[in-house]
Amino acid sequence: VLRLMLAPDAEETLADIAPATQVQLLIGAEGGLDPQEVIAARQSGFRAVRLGPRVLRTETAGLAALAVLQALWGDFRE
Repeated sequence: VLRLMLAPDAEETLADIAPATQVQLLIGAEGGLDPQEVIAARQSGFRAVRLGPRVLRTETAGLAALAVLQALWGDFRE
């Protein structure tokens, strides 16, 4: 299982990640994850990725990330 956490300051983007069949996506509350949550997530195997230069609201970030994953690796490629 590929574990990804959205972080606006991450160096990697979703386009940098190799395709996976199972993904767990961690999205923080408004204002993002606090430093202790980021440490705990990294210790649990999550990789930080950013969606792009914009910071999205919590309720739209997950949908946007899923749409990007589908476009890059999934059904939208065919």
